[in-house]
Amino acid sequence: MNRFERLANLRNQSLDELIYSMGMSRDEVLAECESSVGPKIPLLQRIADEFELTFDDLLDGRIDEEWARNPELAPMFKAEEGSRLRTSLAVIRWIENHYGRQPTVSLTRALRIPKKALANPDQPVRLKLLGTLLKATRARGLSDSVIFEMGVGATDIPENAEILATLAKSKNPRQMFEHFFAEILSRFESNYEYRIDKCDSHSLTLRIRPLEQRILENGREVATDRSIAIYRWGVAAGLLKTMMPNAAAAIPIQFAGPHTRDELVRLDWDGRARETVNFPMRKTRVGPHEAEPSA
Repeated sequence: MNRFERLANLRNQSLDELIYSMGMSRDEVLAECESSVGPKIPLLQRIADEFELTFDDLLDGRIDEEWARNPELAPMFKAEEGSRLRTSLAVIRWIENHYGRQPTVSLTRALRIPKKALANPDQPVRLKLLGTLLKATRARGLSDSVIFEMGVGATDIPENAEILATLAKSKNPRQMFEHFFAEILSRFESNYEYRIDKCDSHSLTLRIRPLEQRILENGREVATDRSIAIYRWGVAAGLLKTMMPNAAAAIPIQFAGPHTRDELVRLDWDGRARETVNFPMRKTRVGPHEAEPSA
């Protein structure tokens, strides 16, 4: 009972007021709390959900009072510019679809990503949020190809449907990407500079470079993170699928790293294209000054 009263008091409520606000029966709650076995799991889960606590933290009494009082996005993820939450939302949706709601809720609460943030896909966040979520998926043993498929699926979540609907009307892939970079990209992120290095009848090569300001904010390790690059290439392939549903593949040419800031990736859309790609990279690499000039 003391745990519940403590939580209620953090909101300047009495226990009775908390129970009433949650639409529960006072008599039933008190009976459970005063029983020899204590509150049942459904009641504990409702309280955990109400205060956005992990189930384990509630059971163990490890309550972050500031969070329980008013859940806010973790300071390390807050930003005025950079990514938008929608770039990370697709990863969260993927985790939920493949592992279920409860592991996803536990992850977002452990990372201090509140429900009100998840309801606002346009909220600015640091690139570090995407990197942290992808790192969490790596901890489950997910491969490069699965990270890529997450990116491909980013165009399918409901929060992005309206923004991307106009892309399917493009006359060709180059026009689509030019429109996306000029008019839509800012709704997703402003961490990188994108340039079309080459375009022909069946493929397009993108050069991607992190902005210096984002490197300073997030660190070079995050800005050139391999998982983020693979996820981003998946998003590019997913964009291509909006106008060519059966043909979208990304071929990695170069990752950014200590000796070069540029990534290079080729998008193919001929009849032999595949949704997934083989990693690690090809042995033959194209250096930052070896790509062919823009078409």
